[in-house]
Amino acid sequence: MSISPFSTTWPPVAPSSVPVLFPFTSTWPPQSNTANLLAPLASRAPAAMMAVRALAVRLPQAVPTLTQRVMVAPELASEAERLVDDSTQVVSHLVSAEVWRRFEWRITGARWQPGSAVPDFDLVFADNLGPLLNLTVPQVAYASLDDAVSKVALQPNRLDDILIEAARPELMLLWSLQALRDATLQGAVQKFQWTLLVTDVVIDTVVSLVHRLKHRLGVMRPSQTGAKWTKTLGATLLDVPPYLAYPGGHAAVCAALAEVLGALACDETGQTALRELAREIGRNREAAGLHTKFDTDVGITVGQAIGETLLAAADRRTAAGDPLYLSWAAAMAMARHEW
Repeated sequence: MSISPFSTTWPPVAPSSVPVLFPFTSTWPPQSNTANLLAPLASRAPAAMMAVRALAVRLPQAVPTLTQRVMVAPELASEAERLVDDSTQVVSHLVSAEVWRRFEWRITGARWQPGSAVPDFDLVFADNLGPLLNLTVPQVAYASLDDAVSKVALQPNRLDDILIEAARPELMLLWSLQALRDATLQGAVQKFQWTLLVTDVVIDTVVSLVHRLKHRLGVMRPSQTGAKWTKTLGATLLDVPPYLAYPGGHAAVCAALAEVLGALACDETGQTALRELAREIGRNREAAGLHTKFDTDVGITVGQAIGETLLAAADRRTAAGDPLYLSWAAAMAMARHEW
């Protein structure tokens, strides 16, 4: 027996043999930034939402028939029940903490010096079962980077999109998913609380890693004269963030979400559309004067790799067949069930 989250009564009753949880009430959680910001988004930026709706037309209908839905395994349902709390922050932190506790990660790469090439770097993830990720990003010649800075051009016509994406870039990807957007407009965003929780965990993971990379590599922004660019950007459309540029954080976050949300809710065509939107969000940061194409491209590469790693982690099993990342696997299973 499978339960549809789109029941006329909320929450639906799960079969006793495999308890499928919909633990969050219609008022849960009052402090969830993602859930609270989704509903008023359309009225806040009509032009940006028109762009998202245009993209969503290319996405397949995201809700499969009931016969295609998968049941949540008993051990994952039990873990999901343990995770239930009245605060999305508490739950997302519990899941994120498990991921970081089991990941063994390493970053290698020298710090960039103004006027020189950006060194190559390695990003390695492993756990006690073996490797999860081994990513090598090649160096960027200084002449290429300097040329990319000279080509950064402000595009005020994209300001609607830029302003939304400045604080919450993930909202553009979430709203491009037909079913989630429709449910939000109907005031039923609680139907996707596990998806929103998974989104928070992905963001936490990517932001933590990307800022380690930014700090280690030390590449400055197009507007920063200390980088000794041949042509320094005189102004930006947004305030320049008080941290470094490379790799691009917005690009990385959105690329990781495109992988994870695509795996949850889309077929191959839909996932391709999400990846295109992630890249477009990265390009909008260039249009704001905050990044070069190299920041964006490497951000996309890193984010996609982290997204793939998180998907793989949800399926990791010990020799005894138990989920290695139990909390994360439970959150992913519950999120899949919402679709």
